[in-house]
Amino acid sequence: MIEKQISRVAILIPTYNGSAFVDELLESIANDSYLKEYLGIFVVDNASRDDTVARISNKAISNISIIRNSCNEYFAKAINQAANAAILSGYEYLILLNQDTTVEVGWIMALQEALTTDSSIAAAQARMMLFPAASITVNSLGNAIHYLGFGFSSCNGKQWATVETGYAGAWWETFYASGGAMMIRASVWKQLGGLDEHLMMYHEDLALGWQLALQGKRSVCVRKAVVYHKYDFNPSPYKYYFMERNRLIVVLEYYKIATILVLLPMLLSMEVGLLGFAFAKGWWKEKLRSYISIMTSLPIIIQKHRSIQSTRLVKDRTILARMAMTIEDQPIDHWLLRTIGNPLMRWYYRMVMRIVWW
Repeated sequence: MIEKQISRVAILIPTYNGSAFVDELLESIANDSYLKEYLGIFVVDNASRDDTVARISNKAISNISIIRNSCNEYFAKAINQAANAAILSGYEYLILLNQDTTVEVGWIMALQEALTTDSSIAAAQARMMLFPAASITVNSLGNAIHYLGFGFSSCNGKQWATVETGYAGAWWETFYASGGAMMIRASVWKQLGGLDEHLMMYHEDLALGWQLALQGKRSVCVRKAVVYHKYDFNPSPYKYYFMERNRLIVVLEYYKIATILVLLPMLLSMEVGLLGFAFAKGWWKEKLRSYISIMTSLPIIIQKHRSIQSTRLVKDRTILARMAMTIEDQPIDHWLLRTIGNPLMRWYYRMVMRIVWW
């Protein structure tokens, strides 16, 4: 226990117009039992237009550093800025934490225990519950990846009491840890090069988890590390743009070309369905803009693809075996997805698993 306490841990918090959140977040961190002399807080503010920075500056917290960006650099770059500063300061563990969260006492020690107990575990996510504190509703018990690149939170919106028996043990394996509340070793972070800044926001944690999986490293969700998330699914058109753009970029970068070709019929079918959904919901311009962004980014995507494929240690078949066949536990629950989409994707996945051996 003493050995775990003397490890230096840095909490990385990107902020943007977070005035309504930062007081409660910082107070919950300050109330934690982790030894404060080994804990650092690195805030990167993405040019907030409210009094976020002033509120943080007025806090009597000695171990907090604030980096102020002159414009919104988005989540991935802000986290990388905070991580670089923390690593230069000698911190051994990094925690990525959303501004709209609060933490329960003991969460840092619980996350660190997972990483120090098993060297194959590279990232540990907190058990994320919906705010307020003592909520019984799950936000994420780890994150899953659908084989077409969609990322989603396991058991989102379900009652903890109804799913708890399926998540036994101190922690359980997940495909990737949510960037909203996760710990990773600084040494692993340096090896991977941090978050992919080309993704800007959304799917950057998915890409990180996929990269870890390709290196044979594990991600887990930790039962006793509890974080409450003030989460409200209310996607704006620009969010759909980033989610769809980044989903396809990650698919193109992380799968082998042969796997992409096998998946292509289903990928194209999904795009037809998504275009129809986008036109019906009024965000078709953002969907089309995502295609344009992908085409203009092809040189970057090709270079990233070559880099990832040259260093990977795990086959696509092994990766696919861990992926989801259907899309579940999400706020969008259209009858077409339930009656046509999911059954079709399940059938295609089973066919793919008979083909892909590489």
